[in-house]
Amino acid sequence: MSHQPDSPANRREPVTVTATATRLDQIEPVDATCCPLCGQSNQCAMTAGPDSQISNEPCWCVQESFPAALLASVPAAAQRKACICQRCLRKHANATA
Repeated sequence: MSHQPDSPANRREPVTVTATATRLDQIEPVDATCCPLCGQSNQCAMTAGPDSQISNEPCWCVQESFPAALLASVPAAAQRKACICQRCLRKHANATA
């Protein structure tokens, strides 16, 4: 059996490659000082700069309880990277009360 590169059995259709992933250099970094749900300041003492008054105080969130449903609503890219603000915590509490 001889190899015939132009025979129909040996022809291959061109493959189209479609990029589905976002390039890493196009992903915006998460701002740890902003609430991942509303985008407002989260007043997190742990992310405040050394010149901030809130950095010298314990963070407001250490006395709070964050329901699993609220934590699950944080976009995946911001989970464990940015704190939910008091306003969103209260809004969730009022909506589920």
